[in-house]
Amino acid sequence: MNALNQVIDSMTREVYERLRHSLEIRRWPDGRTMTEDQLADTMQLVIGWEHRHLPPDRHSGHVVDVCRSRREQEEAAASLIAREQPESSADA
Repeated sequence: MNALNQVIDSMTREVYERLRHSLEIRRWPDGRTMTEDQLADTMQLVIGWEHRHLPPDRHSGHVVDVCRSRREQEEAAASLIAREQPESSADA
């Protein structure tokens, strides 16, 4: 087992959450800016932990509805527009 897997195996949810937050703001909890190497290493740890402990739809970077058809997108947009339009008044 390599060192990266050993670290991931020993990580708690709290450690994962702190590392993920550090990635989001690109700073360590003490305020120091993360180096590019630290960002890359931390990203590997976060992705590895998520892969082992979270369902795919909870992984960092998961995008919903990427493969919707153009027709489905247009129907969804038309539905939103229709809901936002005030109803036409028969008294006008």
